Amino acid sequence: MKKSTTSSWFELMRMGSEMWLAAAEVIPRRVARMTTAKRPLSPRDRKEFTVMGTEKIDAAVLGMNACAWELALSAPRIAARNLKQLQNVGLGALGPTRRRIGASTSAGTSAATETLLKLTRTALKPAHKRVTANAKRLRKG
Repeated sequence: MKKSTTSSWFELMRMGSEMWLAAAEVIPRRVARMTTAKRPLSPRDRKEFTVMGTEKIDAAVLGMNACAWELALSAPRIAARNLKQLQNVGLGALGPTRRRIGASTSAGTSAATETLLKLTRTALKPAHKRVTANAKRLRKG
């Protein structure tokens, strides 16, 4: 079953809120750990500090790749929808089909919004997964 645009917005807000709360928990823990680390660094601290940078790069790359893949998969649907709208506009010049054109445009807008929401969720998913996992891991100690 296809998700409604409203539920897609709520899912995106949920993901963003979880990331925000997890970051608010992780950042102070990591800053505290960095300030209390002894020199020379222990193997555990060295590993943790290295992971801090690489995980962000990994999540960003995974998000961009997932977004590019999703965009490539949705491009034919977007092109077909745009072609249909162009055909409806062309038919509108031949007779009174303004209602159908308006409905098609609003349906097209809704579909475009849904596509953008899906792309955003797809791009954020790797970062969301890492941030929430870090919060759980650091909570345990």
